[in-house]
Amino acid sequence: MNSLSTKERKLWIDIYKFLAITLVILGHLSISADLYKFLYSFHLYVFFFIGGYTYRQKSIGIWRFVKATFLSLYIPYIFFSVLYLLWELFAFFVSDSASITFGFVGKAVLSVLICGGFGLNEDFIGPAWFLCCLFVVRLFFYLLNIVLRQRTGLIAISCIAFFAVGYFLNDCSFLPFKIIPSLTALLFFFVGNLFSKSAWEKCFSHSLFGLLVITVIGSFLTWAVSFFFIERSLILMTNTLPK
Repeated sequence: MNSLSTKERKLWIDIYKFLAITLVILGHLSISADLYKFLYSFHLYVFFFIGGYTYRQKSIGIWRFVKATFLSLYIPYIFFSVLYLLWELFAFFVSDSASITFGFVGKAVLSVLICGGFGLNEDFIGPAWFLCCLFVVRLFFYLLNIVLRQRTGLIAISCIAFFAVGYFLNDCSFLPFKIIPSLTALLFFFVGNLFSKSAWEKCFSHSLFGLLVITVIGSFLTWAVSFFFIERSLILMTNTLPK
């Protein structure tokens, strides 16, 4: 089978996600500091690239869009985060029951509901934070398309500006809903959406070789920027820079 794309499903996206998930797992193992920096400079952004690739701007009205996005992303985030929170609270209770107070539990629940921020402990959010971040990114991108009337050049400039703001505000964790990390992820979402409309998509995305070319080039460029120009790489979840 020469093509990895079918009418029903584009298999190259599944392969791309598989590679990204594998790198996420690798990033949580005991690895060298250099490999850690390399992986965290790009592997989570792959998912936002894919999210942008599959995104289509629809004229359904902002409130219908917000509702649909809320139900498809934020509600699953709450569901899985609550499960994670219950497990963490149980572990705390078993190890140190005296630390479980109404104030402690209340702050933990609030942290989950607004996905951190305001100096709250984010240890209870769990891996589902990504869904909340993607929820915010989709809202940002939808609004950008409306305000800028889907003018690609202006959207590109805006996304680059937001990326810069999010990157250099990496130590500011006071905003909820992963807003600051979402600013950095917005650029990759835009690039994925732009790629889906380009001629390159037909050239590269229909074969495993093309997919590998995109992955290698994208990973190298991200690594080069992080190590040679900025000399640091961004951890998307906490929006912090590893030493």
